[in-house]
Amino acid sequence: MLARTADMVAEAEAGRLDATAERAREALAAMRALLDTVREGEAERELRPQPTLQALDLLARQCRATGREVRIRLTDRVPDHLPTAVDLAAYHAAETLLATGDDQPAVLELDTAEDTLTITATGIAPAAHPAVRERLAARLAVLEGTLSTGPADTVRLRLPLTAGGGKERER
Repeated sequence: MLARTADMVAEAEAGRLDATAERAREALAAMRALLDTVREGEAERELRPQPTLQALDLLARQCRATGREVRIRLTDRVPDHLPTAVDLAAYHAAETLLATGDDQPAVLELDTAEDTLTITATGIAPAAHPAVRERLAARLAVLEGTLSTGPADTVRLRLPLTAGGGKERER
């Protein structure tokens, strides 16, 4: 967050007001996310609805606010409403993948085919670490999902579900 603020000041001093405004929005989004986690007590978190894939835009914005470029692409085959367990597991897997990283740009692509939701993440080199793989594998195992890594900085998660149909959209 401090790096974002310093970037904002540098952009303002250079007279680049559009960039300054963008940096300010990023810093505020990061600050909001930080304050939300500090403000909420444990009891409130337990009662709060769990995030689903519908919240991927917010997750991506929070990552961008920390300085990491994140793109999320969904094909039209990904239905608007997934089975609840799959929706929750997919969101938390995406959250885990994006939390593992450095500042390397990341792309999450979601698609369904043959009754399977596939999440392909690139730019996630730390996801190949054993502790991260264990967390992801445990989350997927409950739904009989699978995890594979490679090539390079790519992680692929597969969760069984009933598929829909179409082309790509970006968030």
